[in-house]
Amino acid sequence: MSAVPATDEVAHRLGELLARAAGPLRQLADEVPFDVPVELHTFLQETFGPGSYGLHECWDAAARAVLERPVTPERTALLRSLLLGNGSGFRGWELIRLVQGLYDAGALDDDVLHPLLRVRHRSWELCPVDPARREQPHFHDRPALWDEVSAGCRDRIADSLDRFVDLLCAAPTAESVRQLPPWRPRGTRFFLRALELWRAETTAPGGDRARGTAAVYLARARLTEAEQVSLLDELGTRPRAEREAAVALAASAREQPLDLLELLDAADARPLARLIRAGVAPVDPESDAIDLGALRRVELPAERMAELLPLLCATATTVTADLAGLGAGSVGAADDLPEFLLARYGLNEPRVRERLRRHAYSAIACLGLLPLTAGETVLDRYLELRGCAKAATRFGAERRANHLRAVHAGLWHLAQVTGYPSADRLEWDMEARLATDTPQRWSIGAYTLSVDLADPAVPLRVERAGKRLASVPKQVRQDPSYGEIRAVQERLREQARRVRTGLIEPLVAGGDLLDAAGFDRLLALPAARAMLSALVLRTADGVFGLLDLSGAAPALVGLDGVPVPIGAGGGAGVGVGIGAAHPLDLAARDLLGGWQREVVRRRIRQPVKQVFREWYRLTAAEREDGTWSLRFAGRDVAGAVAGRLLTARGWRASVREDQPFATRRLGGCHAVLRFDELGHFLGEGSARTGPTGFVETVDGPGHSLVLGAAVPLARVPALDLSEALRDVDLVVSVAARQLPSEESPSDSAAAVRGALLAALVADLGLDRVTLDGRYARVRGTRADYRVHLGSGSVHVDPGGHLCIVPAGLTRTPHRDLFLPFADDDEQTSVILSKVLLLADDEHIADQDILGQIAYVSAPVDR
Repeated sequence: MSAVPATDEVAHRLGELLARAAGPLRQLADEVPFDVPVELHTFLQETFGPGSYGLHECWDAAARAVLERPVTPERTALLRSLLLGNGSGFRGWELIRLVQGLYDAGALDDDVLHPLLRVRHRSWELCPVDPARREQPHFHDRPALWDEVSAGCRDRIADSLDRFVDLLCAAPTAESVRQLPPWRPRGTRFFLRALELWRAETTAPGGDRARGTAAVYLARARLTEAEQVSLLDELGTRPRAEREAAVALAASAREQPLDLLELLDAADARPLARLIRAGVAPVDPESDAIDLGALRRVELPAERMAELLPLLCATATTVTADLAGLGAGSVGAADDLPEFLLARYGLNEPRVRERLRRHAYSAIACLGLLPLTAGETVLDRYLELRGCAKAATRFGAERRANHLRAVHAGLWHLAQVTGYPSADRLEWDMEARLATDTPQRWSIGAYTLSVDLADPAVPLRVERAGKRLASVPKQVRQDPSYGEIRAVQERLREQARRVRTGLIEPLVAGGDLLDAAGFDRLLALPAARAMLSALVLRTADGVFGLLDLSGAAPALVGLDGVPVPIGAGGGAGVGVGIGAAHPLDLAARDLLGGWQREVVRRRIRQPVKQVFREWYRLTAAEREDGTWSLRFAGRDVAGAVAGRLLTARGWRASVREDQPFATRRLGGCHAVLRFDELGHFLGEGSARTGPTGFVETVDGPGHSLVLGAAVPLARVPALDLSEALRDVDLVVSVAARQLPSEESPSDSAAAVRGALLAALVADLGLDRVTLDGRYARVRGTRADYRVHLGSGSVHVDPGGHLCIVPAGLTRTPHRDLFLPFADDDEQTSVILSKVLLLADDEHIADQDILGQIAYVSAPVDR
């Protein structure tokens, strides 16, 4: 950019003022502001700042004016003063032209560069920009000095950088280490200096670990092929301990490390070293559990793995924290792969166990990799991981989700170590073994105690002389073995909860079909067998029914009462798949209403919502919009409550500056709920929901998730779409910051609540109750009522509000109320109790309610 050259008078005055400025040495730490002298500030504004120029623009204008002056010693001195006097730095082309101008004048030396390099943000500007840093938003469209200056200028800066590193690492301190530039020094002397620092640290460890940090930095040195050969010759005669240290220090560089394996006659370990550098693909993308098959293809004999793996897994954290140990006991928490690999061979067990007490995520995942100890069974390790999962309840929503993800990674690791094809197969086998290996019957004196595994609540039965007792006698409670019995009961209750949430709920929500082996494994679990018997099952060839296990082979009993065998030779064929029916399946065959009435008639309490599960279909507007649904957008919700609900249903939140969102994998794609307004994290305060949609992929770690291409809603499988909208509907209903309105709940939720009321009314024979859209109309003996199926508000016709306090109905629901599912649904319980109460209003005893009815139904004296 051209500019008007500065006059001699301006240049002279600028030089005088710059000579008094503090320069970059004033700004050795980023948090210390650079104070521009008032006189210099005023001069820059008046001379180079026409209009609304800010201070940065004034500096840039001054640089352009000086660069336009003829090349003279005075101009060169002024260029040096500008670089050293502007502590906040120049931006873009002005910095490039100043550095190139000094080089062309033969004045770009250490006296200029080293003071600049001591300021962190200036050192980043003078060094090459790595590809990852170029992708950051503030680097877009910004020229990089290293790319724009001449080759000779780059060489001059590189030589100065090497000398600067020499100075800082001559006697490392915490301050000198902080000033190390983002630069890989060149030459063997730097790697040899790293070994010298290692020897000094192992001889007399320093408190600030500055020597360790400097050693790791210097081990990143770049060497030519000839220099690497020379280094191998130099180190080949060193003691074994130094050669091992050299291999570990080289490995800690990670990016383009030196290959020094020949020092230990370990050329056969190069495939293993490449795998550690490149990483291992996850066997389960949701939990990031590593695929141990990749490790098995490159592993060495056990004694060689124990010798070399700690060296090859050395990280910057390892070497800095424990130079003497070089990795086996102190891999850093931020580098999961080395920790996983070391755990696989039991080389870091004390470290893992110590971090497990602090609930470190990587340590939990490592628990599935550690070799079993003498006398320890797979079931013991499985229960230990399940104990870790139970500890997640004490954490907030975000940490709970990460904690449970680590547990799932640990289960995947344990499955691979012990020969199971998946974490699910491991879980099913362990749960079945837990039920069969655990005692279920005990005797204490004249009493017999047993647990009922057919009941998901796993009640404890106490009998005497064949008669069941209503409570546990004092003699039994005081027996020393009673505590152990209760512990067994609680363990089996935990199993029932896991089966319900981990096996039965996904079976209903996912629509998956099990093969014969999978179905048999589920039936082997008493808790699962009881829960399956309460579900409407379906086969791949369209048979629907309740499970009947009373015959020689399992059968499905349909609405017509006819059992259809599904076992071997049964015709319906478990071999072609069997699973739980989704409401969409039943509705598509016009069977949903029939099964809803049948479940209520039989008083079947389903373990999860199934026939009365909320279900959703695309609207015409959503089909026309194409990729995003606005059905639940613009709702203000409590962030903490929304976070807990989403986490419990497998959603992951990603808080990004451009667009915060939450995702959940459903089928072959990912559901996305965007947020239009959100704090730094979901639980920080209130949030406002945005559109809901689906994308093909979700990539990236932690909170830096990146969404792939959007999937048109019409192409999303109907079941996946329904389950995603059901989750979002739950969030906007339960976490809403406003009280329920006449427009709540959604049409789908209101329809399910109405269907349940209709089935219950029909079963009870209540001809006084009818459904009218979102209202239940009740013809009582004292008045006629309208009960809103969303808010639960009650109106006495023709007009007048009736207040029925929900608290009493929550504590004591109506005697005829039956909810055919185990899920908590307090609002439905309260609303249906109100309807049943008003349908029998001649027996209302509450004087407050009676007084209100009499008041609002009395004629008005006009």
